[in-house]
Amino acid sequence: MKTNSIFSATLGLALSCVMVLATCSPSFAQIAEYGDPRPEATSQKKSGISATASSRGSYSATSHSGLSPWPTPTPRDSEFVVDTSPGLDTGCQFRSQGSLKFTIPVTRVVGGSDLGAVDGDGKLLHPQQLIDNGVINKDAVLTMPAFDVDFNTPTSGSDQPERDRILFNGQPIGNLGAEAYLDGENNKWRMNKLKVPISQIRFARENGLSPIPGQNQVEILIDQANIANNKELWCTSVDWASLKINALYPVVMVHGNGESGAFWDRLNFAKPFHDQGVPYSHDINMPTTYIVFNSAILTAQIPPILLKFGVDHIHIICHSKGGLDTRAFLKFLPTQDAPIAVVSMTTLSTPHHGSSLADYLRDSRGANALLSTSPERVLAAQHDGDYNEGRQNLTTEFVERFNTQNLPLPQSFVVKGEKTTVQYFSMGADANANDSTFLGRPTITADELAGTGQTSNEYLQLMGGTLVYRILYDVASTRWVWVNVLGKRYRAVIETQNTTHRLNDMLVTIWSSNIGPFVALYPEPDEIKRNHATIANEAMGLLVLTLIRNAQPVE
Repeated sequence: MKTNSIFSATLGLALSCVMVLATCSPSFAQIAEYGDPRPEATSQKKSGISATASSRGSYSATSHSGLSPWPTPTPRDSEFVVDTSPGLDTGCQFRSQGSLKFTIPVTRVVGGSDLGAVDGDGKLLHPQQLIDNGVINKDAVLTMPAFDVDFNTPTSGSDQPERDRILFNGQPIGNLGAEAYLDGENNKWRMNKLKVPISQIRFARENGLSPIPGQNQVEILIDQANIANNKELWCTSVDWASLKINALYPVVMVHGNGESGAFWDRLNFAKPFHDQGVPYSHDINMPTTYIVFNSAILTAQIPPILLKFGVDHIHIICHSKGGLDTRAFLKFLPTQDAPIAVVSMTTLSTPHHGSSLADYLRDSRGANALLSTSPERVLAAQHDGDYNEGRQNLTTEFVERFNTQNLPLPQSFVVKGEKTTVQYFSMGADANANDSTFLGRPTITADELAGTGQTSNEYLQLMGGTLVYRILYDVASTRWVWVNVLGKRYRAVIETQNTTHRLNDMLVTIWSSNIGPFVALYPEPDEIKRNHATIANEAMGLLVLTLIRNAQPVE
C-alpha cells in the first residue's frame, strides 16, 4: 500500500544513515558526550583593527585582532607581541588541519661584550653567566589566550582529554604536566602563561644603527594524546601571543668637561660592565662648551644608542659637568608619551651647586694677587689657567641660576602606557685619602693627584695640590672688586668663606655633589677617599653597577 511504501522508504533511509554514521571516520563523528563539534566549514574569527606583527609597533593597547576577551598588549622593549599571523585567529582548528604556527620577533639586544654575545640565530652564547650576573632573568614568560581547550574533560575507554603540545623554537617548553600543554575548558577562552628558558630565545643581533630581530617560532601541536587512537576529538585556537623578558636595560655613560668617552676606560670604570656582559655605551663625545649646547648634543646622540639596543629605557651614569649637561637634557624630555624612560641616573662628582674653584678661575683673570683675600690662591688659579666655556658654567653663581630653572627633575616617564619611576643617585669624594694635615690644615700629596692629569703640572706637584684642595675646603664663592691704590684701579679677588669646611676631590666638594632628588650614597663624613678622576675607577664601576641592579632587579 502507499502508506507501507512510504514507511519502507523512510525505514530504508534511516538504516542507510545509521550505516553511514557507523562507518564514518572518528574525526567526523563528533556526536558524542564529549569532543568538539566539527562543522563542514570552520568559522573564522572576525578581525578588528589589525596590529602589525612587529614586536615594537606603535599602536594602542585596545587594538585587537581576534575574539578573546583580552586586548592585545602594547608592544614594549620588555614585551614582544604578535597579533596577526596565519597561525592565529584560525577558528577552532583540528590536528588534521595542521599545527598552529606563529612567530614573535624580539627586537632587543640584551647583552654586551663577548659574554653577552649571541650566535647566528640570536641565542645567547653564555646565558647562565648573564643570569648569575643579574643581567637577565632565567626565564621569559610566554602569554597566549587559547579557546576551547578541554584539558580536564572526562572521557571513556581509550579516548583522552585534550593535550595541545607547545613548542618554542622547536623545543618543548614546560614539564610533562599541565604547563607543557595549553590549559583551558570547554568552549571558553583561558589565558595561558608559560615559562620559557632564556637559553631558548632568539634575541636581536647588533647591526649598526638598528638590530636584526630574533625570530621566535611558537607551534601548537593539537590533540596529541589521541594520535594513537587515530581520532580527532578536540580543536583549539590562539588569539595573540606575547613574550615578556626581564633584562637589564643599557647603561649610557656621559663624560665631564674637557673629556671624551675614552674617560670611562682610563681607570677601568667600564670594565665591570664589560666583564659581566652588561649592555652599555660610552660612545658619547661632547666638546668643552656650555651646558645648553651639550644638552642638545645629548638629545642627538642618546636616541641612536637606544635604537642600537632596541630599547626605550636606559640607565645613565655621569661624571662631573656631564651630570649638569644630562640634567638639562632630562628637564626638556617629555614625561607623558615619552620617547625615552630613564630608569636611574647616577652622578659622580657633579658640581650640583657649582665649584668655588671655577669662581677663582673666573675672578683671578687679570687680578692683583697682593690685593686679594688670598694672594697664593690667586696665583694658583692663574697658573691653572684656562677659563673655558665649560668652566664658565661651573661657577657657583651660574649653577645657582641653573638650578632655579632646571629643578625639579622628572620623577617618572610614561612610555607606551608604562610608567617608570626614576631613581637618582649621587656620589662625591675626598681627595685627602690619608687625612693628612699640617698645622691642623689638610694637605694633599703627589700620590693623591694620581689620575688627575695634574702630576705634570710642576706648580701643583710642588704644592701637592694642597692649595687647590684648600680653596674648596675654605671658600664658598668668590667675586672680584675694584681696589684703588695711588690713583690706580686694580682688580682683587674677595672670598666668601664656607660656614663649615668642605671635604672635596680638588674640583668638587662632597656637599656640592648632591642635590634633591638625588640620594647621596656617601654624604659627609662617610666619604669616598678618591680625587676627581679616581672616583671613576674600577671599584666605583662595580659599586654603580650594583646600584643599577638594585634599581632594576631582574630576578
